[in-house]
Amino acid sequence: MIEDFRQRDGTADIVTDICIIGAGAAGITLALSLADSDLSCCMVESGGMDFDSGIQSLGEVEQTHTDDGYVCHLRYFGGATNHWGGWCAPLNTLDFEPRPWVPGSGWPIRKEELDPYYTAAQAICGLGPFAYDTDDLPDDSRDYRLFNDGKLTTRLYQFSIPPKRFGTAYEATLRNAANIRVLLHANITHLETNRDASAVKAARIRTPGGTSGRIVAKRFVIACGGIQNARLLLLSNETEKRGLGNSNDLVGRHFMQHPHAPCASLVTADREAVTHLFDRFHNDGFTFRASLGPSAVQQREHNILNSSATLDRSPDPVSGVGALRHIWRDVKRGEWPDELGKKLWSVISDLDSLTTAPQLMTLYMRSEQSPNPESRVMLGKSHDQLGLLKARVDWRLTDLDKRTVYTASRLIGEELARLNVGRVKLPDWLTARDANWSQELWGGCHLMGTTRMSDSPGTGVVDPDCRMHTVGNVFIAGSSVFPTSGYANPTLTIVALSLRLADHLKTLND
Repeated sequence: MIEDFRQRDGTADIVTDICIIGAGAAGITLALSLADSDLSCCMVESGGMDFDSGIQSLGEVEQTHTDDGYVCHLRYFGGATNHWGGWCAPLNTLDFEPRPWVPGSGWPIRKEELDPYYTAAQAICGLGPFAYDTDDLPDDSRDYRLFNDGKLTTRLYQFSIPPKRFGTAYEATLRNAANIRVLLHANITHLETNRDASAVKAARIRTPGGTSGRIVAKRFVIACGGIQNARLLLLSNETEKRGLGNSNDLVGRHFMQHPHAPCASLVTADREAVTHLFDRFHNDGFTFRASLGPSAVQQREHNILNSSATLDRSPDPVSGVGALRHIWRDVKRGEWPDELGKKLWSVISDLDSLTTAPQLMTLYMRSEQSPNPESRVMLGKSHDQLGLLKARVDWRLTDLDKRTVYTASRLIGEELARLNVGRVKLPDWLTARDANWSQELWGGCHLMGTTRMSDSPGTGVVDPDCRMHTVGNVFIAGSSVFPTSGYANPTLTIVALSLRLADHLKTLND
């Protein structure tokens, strides 16, 4: 059943087994999985079925040291999947492991525990088989094993084509589910707790028009996104003054995105070779794209984070001639490191002999960000139209984040030169010590880490089952529980973790 909370009759509490706060990828996946259970479930969504600028304004944030990318959280049914690009990939095994060079790294679960849920998540996201290894591809002309010196590895993305809009795709299923009740235009403003804040008794609802109410549930799942999950806990401070579950001042900290940046220019006269390494392709009716990133060995050797790079062709291929001459000039001046100069692509040593017009392409990096406690979501000083304090976001990059983008770009340049595929030129901002990185890159709308998963309350907000360490009947779903982010877009992992959480909820006894 789906209903508009603004039109409700009466003031009686809504009583349910499970209250899901948020109807994005995490919330809808949970509701779909619980629809085959004996549990009653009420899912609450701030917006309606369509975008509304007034409702969207409830998610505005105050920002510092950051970009303006926080329109990425959409407040209507389907959440961010309403403008999702469909990029999917699982996290790598190394992403789950403690890495001595990455402070705060290590998940309390292993990737193997999540693999069955990754497999199930494929269908929900509109994807094919769970196949992200080059060995799973058919034998064709794409030789992804060219990188035999162990520096690089091919990362595969699958695409939901067209991108699965969870709200549209699953509206009918949820509308017809006997045990699922969806409330639209219902804003959760506060979580009411017992005396010692060890459990939540009810969630308060209010609309801009003044309609209000309460949901009383045995268990609550917060699935509002990487910023709003933390904000709701911080707003729920009647009993615990620093915010619900925030006695260790960890709610909102370790805020991560995926730094995205055009980090190099590539000139090539062999577009086919580049196409084989980077272009989209089809396999068994599904769409893939290959990318390159440093291998696990190189991440350990250089003490860097994970990353992935793709290439896009410049709209004006003729401009490749100018870039080519610029690169060659720098080599002759000795401005390239010796090891790169020695591997100079032979065809550019004599520009006049070129018989194929060079192609100029841009290398785009999507990088992991380190979990920095000073990068965080807090409560600001201004209020939204419901009278609630807005979130204040302070997104900060560390030296490790910057070193990763530089080193990964350099490694890719070395390998493309070794393979005679092309020549890479790094931009000045990437190598300058005083560069303003915040003007050169953006976060990719991937909001992670603010209620991180851990084995103990001293290092995180939720346990390995996504239950809050100090609030026994509250769980958190979505990318805010990621301890580290890896390089991969988070949607597939969000769905996998939500399926895992749903299975856990089904096993709990009253």
